Amino acid sequence: MALLRSEWQTPNGQRQSDLQHHRVLDAASHAAPEQYESLSDLLAVLRRYRGMIALITLSMVLLAFLACLLLTPKYNSVATLEIIPDDASAAGGGSSGAPTSDVKTEVTTDVTILQNSTLALQTIDKLNLLSHVPYKRTIDKKEIGRPLDQAPLTRQKLLKMFEASLKAEPVEDSRLIQVTFRDRDPVVAASVANTLSEMFIEDYVQRRLQSSSQFSFWLNKELEGSKKRLQESEQALADFQRSSGLAGINLGGTIPGSEGVTVESHNAVVDRLNALNQELDTAEANRISSEGVYRLLKDQSPEVVLGLGPIASLVGGSAIGQTGGLDLLRTLRAQQVALKVQYADLETKYGAKNPRLIELHNQMDTINSSIKIELDNITARAYNSYQFAKSSEDTVKAQLAKQQEEVNKLSDNTAKLQVLSQQALSNRAQYQSLFSQVQAASVQQGIHATRLSIVDRAQVTGLPSFPNYPLTLAVAMLLGILIGIGVAFLRQSMDVSVTLPRDVEMAVHSPVLAFLPLFSGKTAELSTSSNASALLSQPDSPLAEAFRVLRTALMMSSPAEPGKTLLITSPLGSDGKTTIVYNLGIALAQQGSRVLLIDGDLRHADLHHYFDIVNQNGLSDALEAQQTDVQARLKTHPSVENLVLLPAGARPGLPSELFTGPTLDLLVTEMRKEFDWILIDSPPVLPVADAAVLAAKVDAILPVVRAGITSRADLQSMNQLLERTGAPIVGYVLNGVPQSSTRLHSYGSPRSARKGSYA
Repeated sequence: MALLRSEWQTPNGQRQSDLQHHRVLDAASHAAPEQYESLSDLLAVLRRYRGMIALITLSMVLLAFLACLLLTPKYNSVATLEIIPDDASAAGGGSSGAPTSDVKTEVTTDVTILQNSTLALQTIDKLNLLSHVPYKRTIDKKEIGRPLDQAPLTRQKLLKMFEASLKAEPVEDSRLIQVTFRDRDPVVAASVANTLSEMFIEDYVQRRLQSSSQFSFWLNKELEGSKKRLQESEQALADFQRSSGLAGINLGGTIPGSEGVTVESHNAVVDRLNALNQELDTAEANRISSEGVYRLLKDQSPEVVLGLGPIASLVGGSAIGQTGGLDLLRTLRAQQVALKVQYADLETKYGAKNPRLIELHNQMDTINSSIKIELDNITARAYNSYQFAKSSEDTVKAQLAKQQEEVNKLSDNTAKLQVLSQQALSNRAQYQSLFSQVQAASVQQGIHATRLSIVDRAQVTGLPSFPNYPLTLAVAMLLGILIGIGVAFLRQSMDVSVTLPRDVEMAVHSPVLAFLPLFSGKTAELSTSSNASALLSQPDSPLAEAFRVLRTALMMSSPAEPGKTLLITSPLGSDGKTTIVYNLGIALAQQGSRVLLIDGDLRHADLHHYFDIVNQNGLSDALEAQQTDVQARLKTHPSVENLVLLPAGARPGLPSELFTGPTLDLLVTEMRKEFDWILIDSPPVLPVADAAVLAAKVDAILPVVRAGITSRADLQSMNQLLERTGAPIVGYVLNGVPQSSTRLHSYGSPRSARKGSYA
């Protein structure tokens, strides 16, 4: 060959031989690509599957709409109750001063009572709901004809259905309760809500009246007993005053719970008893203080004795007074501390056998003995003081006991009189309290019964509350969108095909020279006519510009010598390689290069359709005849003069066998002299061996893969097979990329030219 394969480079300047040398190392060092690296990747998935998402959403909405049509409509009726606090009722209405917590407790209690089974059964019985559908279905076959109190299965089913349709809830920040009932019949719904509210108020009134009647009966009974006890206690008081001669004594106190009844009486016996009580208190205090001081001094701690000096003076003790042993003890203590300090200082300087230390030690012993003697003296004095205080206390107690006997004789009658007076006073107060409560109960009995009222009766509604079409359809739409998005990303995660240029680059570590958008109509095939090229019919279109980008990339990666041969192939069929061969040839020819297209796909030839010629007298015929001069077999494009085609010719029995001979090498060598570019359209790599044989005879290979069709496994298999041939892979072409995944725009073209759709 005229050109060295190692001279081919990637568009960024890297030599293809070096790229192939390091490709295995790159494959080991690169991790698997991230599926979603940016927000645009996520949006691209949504755009790709937008039709499926829209279909799922529409299906969900239609199913929800159909379900709404099939469901039985139900109607809501609401009755509103007001709870009037007790104090507002007693005042005849108006604002209530009841605490908010009490009101909330009442509302919660009433809501619970409204939903109990007793009221439900009373309402069901009064409205005869068992005769209405669907309540009629709750009648058990075994209990037909029985009353509800004798039909437990029917009653359980009926209550369950009734409770499912009933809702009682308080209105926030108010004293209102809303009773809502749902039924397929709007009249039944309103009747149940109103009847249940009325039954609740009637039940409440009956319970309050019954409770008030029981309370009044109990009060009257207690009032009679209190009256009898009052009469008996007053009679006993009068009889005792006459018999004891205490009728003239003044009785104080009027209300039980104050200081009670007191007897105002003064004489010398009582006064003497009071004086002795005071003396006893003083004697006990002295004894306790003296005993406390003595017990603390028993430890004979100098620090404790010195600390008790002020306390002993306050309690009147003289055992350790300031003028007593305390001054001497304090002086001795100070001398002891000074000697200890001096002894410690000299011991550090001269050692334990120093004569001065022995002298100081003797002085310290003398001081300690003096302190011990003084502590013994102080303790003895404290003990004598304690014994004197105890003797005084015992003497006062003996005198108090004698005086108490004298007072007891006088006070027995007075105390009994006081007890009788207290009894009479208590009975009178109890009688007055019970009498007031009886009067108040009779007045309040009717007021409390009016605590509940219906402020808004349930009305028959004309529009059903179930099903809620707007809400149901909105939820169905939202659910459909979420399910559609989930299915879209699930399909995307299960999709093993290459879609974007980076998918190809990460799979085989080779550059993508160009990515071509889908053609109009979402198909990757052009009509097989000579002018069926965007480069000729729509030169300003994004598709035409994509081919020019591919041409530029090839020219940047190829050497400067003429006669460059390029094999264009694909992993499988229908990837668009023939279309790309044709359009790339036009792009190269439009730049002035002489371009030869060789249809090497002897099994399924297509290039001749673009030249409007018959597929005969072509490459297969020349190879079978072993002719290297094919000038007579070349066909010129009707619109592009420097674009020439060597058709495939008749289909041979074994196409790959024709390519292995030397004839094809010589033919290509001759064509290099006449043309700047030789583009060979070969069969796909994976199904047949033709492409592998042709790859060994060209300067470079340009594989074509189809976005969304070619799998990563097929791409990697093709890449491995082509690398074994030794021909460099100049790069890849990604065909059929959705327009939403690209950024191809017509720059500088008329606005009308940009209206065409290239999917």
